[in-house]
Order: sequence, then structure tokens, then C-alpha cells
Amino acid sequence: VAEHAFIRRFEHDAILVTGDLATTGEEIDLREAAELSLGTPKERWLTGAMRPTLQGAQLPVIVLPGNHDRFDGPTAVPPFWASGGRNFDAHFEDWRSVSAVAFTLKAPLPQTDALTVVCGDLTLIEDADADGLWGRLGQGCAYETVLARMVELSSKARSFGPTAVLWAVHFPPQFPGEDAVMRLLNAESLLKKATSVGVSHILSGHTHQPLVYKPVKFPTVEVHCAGTACSLSSPTANAFHSRSFEVTGEVIENVRYCDFVWNDLAEDFVRYN
Repeated sequence: VAEHAFIRRFEHDAILVTGDLATTGEEIDLREAAELSLGTPKERWLTGAMRPTLQGAQLPVIVLPGNHDRFDGPTAVPPFWASGGRNFDAHFEDWRSVSAVAFTLKAPLPQTDALTVVCGDLTLIEDADADGLWGRLGQGCAYETVLARMVELSSKARSFGPTAVLWAVHFPPQFPGEDAVMRLLNAESLLKKATSVGVSHILSGHTHQPLVYKPVKFPTVEVHCAGTACSLSSPTANAFHSRSFEVTGEVIENVRYCDFVWNDLAEDFVRYN
């Protein structure tokens, strides 16, 4: 993935990782995640220790936490992990003491178009917020306080000049056929809030199943759910996704899709569409 990010660096404006960088929120796992995301490149996409880093692309790397990144424990009793771990924030400073962050990407001059990505942390704050015992492992929650902050950041970005806004969260809202223990709680409220500030695209991950869909009752919102990039166990092949958003003023006029899927014979990611 880091190699492709480097090779295709002139085709993109940023790299977005929609969570679950680490297997758990333990220090050893988060160090690996931080090295891949933030490690200083020495030779193209490799660090001095010859480990891959997305920083080799010399693009903004936008990262948000997923449920695995917040696993706290392990605990002595099932389900063996608690939610709400905060070790992630020590490695990714953008998330220290905040629930949402915004990044604005501007087109090169003389163009004036801009795209703002508002990211929200919808991981569970504590186990009691889960629906059911095992929900603490896979569920997220669209907390009203986080949504309010995402709405505020969206409006604030536009106060500095015209910009289209899209949202990024780990958990896809109202994913078709979603498993109860993997769902986003209060998803309808997220979709209502997104619609209220003119957000027409939401980027997400979590399910290990790449899919672009429009939630029922929200035909103006398109959710882009990414697949896994490097999972040992996934219902579909590992993949990463390229999205090109054509912006006019505050509106995303068009989206171009390009997906790269792992091919065992080629031992590489191969363009799928």
C-alpha cells in the first residue's frame, strides 16, 4: 500500500485511512500503525529501518480511529477487550482531547476550489454505550456531541470561503445487511446532520466489505465504504480505493472511482475498474 501511495503520489491530494490501523489498542500494535502512517521516509516509501511508510508519498495523511484502535485490555472475562481505550491519541496527536477534526485541501492556483474533510470519532466511549455484551467489540455510536462538533467544523470551514465538505467516519451508517454487533448506533441522526449541512458523501470502513450505497430515506447521501487493505481474514480481497471529487464552489459535482484489488498471482494490487 505504501509503495502504491508513493508511485501514485502525483495523482492524489491526500491519503485517508478510515480507522482500524491497529489490531488492538495495545502499545505494540499502535506503534506499528504509527510507523506506517507517520514514519519518516528515507528511501522512497521506506524508513531508515526499511519499514513501509505512507509519508513517502509526501501527501497529507489523514487518520481516524476505529473500534480496534480503541480496544482496551485484555480483560480476564469475555469478550476479553473493553472499549474506550485512549492509547491511540498518544500516537496520533490530531486526536488528543478532541472528537472531530477537519482538513481542507485546496486546488492549485489559479483555481479556487477546495474540499474539506471533516472526520468524526464514533468509537464507543465506554462499554455501557454498547447494545449487548459483544457490541462493545464491533459497534460505534454517533454521539450527539460528536455530531454537533462535525456540523460546527463543516460550517466553520465554509466561513473562510467556498468549500465542498465531505465527512469521514469509521462506521458506515445503515450498511446494507449489517450485523447487529457491527452496526453504528444512532446512525439516522448522523445522516440527518450530514444532510442538514449539505454533505453528500461519507467515507468509511469497518465492515471489510467495499461498497458504495445510498441509505434508505437519504437519497442525497452516498456512503463510500472501503474494504481492508492488509487483513489476514476478510470476506473479500484486500483493496484500496482512489476517489477523485470534482468540486464547484460548495458542491461535489462528480466522483470518479478507481479501485485496486490484491491479486495473488501478480503478488500486487491490480486495478479493478
